[in-house]
Amino acid sequence: MYFNKSNSNSSYIEIEGRKKIFLYRYWNYLCIFSFGILYMISKYYFYIKILLTTKKCNLKNSDCVVIRNKFNKIELRDIIEFNPTKNLMRYNCNGKIKIIDTEYARFIYDNMIEKYVSVSYNVENLPYEELLIKTNFLL
Repeated sequence: MYFNKSNSNSSYIEIEGRKKIFLYRYWNYLCIFSFGILYMISKYYFYIKILLTTKKCNLKNSDCVVIRNKFNKIELRDIIEFNPTKNLMRYNCNGKIKIIDTEYARFIYDNMIEKYVSVSYNVENLPYEELLIKTNFLL
């Protein structure tokens, strides 16, 4: 679990690794067969849906994650796997890199420290036209 908490007013999030179980595929059918009662309960108590459809595991083997922010807002996010580029070869694990897109940032799984990290990119101060030429977006 990645846990970063500070005593100041800065924000933090917790990332917990989860693995989908067979109920994850049939969640919508269960909600329909319960005439929406299960859906309403899980809408109010979101953690019930997480407990019924996933099981806890380490971040390396997880295929989805539970993210909790400092306001205790909980969300379930799928892990996206990509083929690594030259810039991201450090995060390569078995030919894939694991990425989580959240409303806060994009996190990449680092195999060395076994945590999700936010990657900072080198930003150049270029005029808009030069940036377009450099990235080949200019028509």
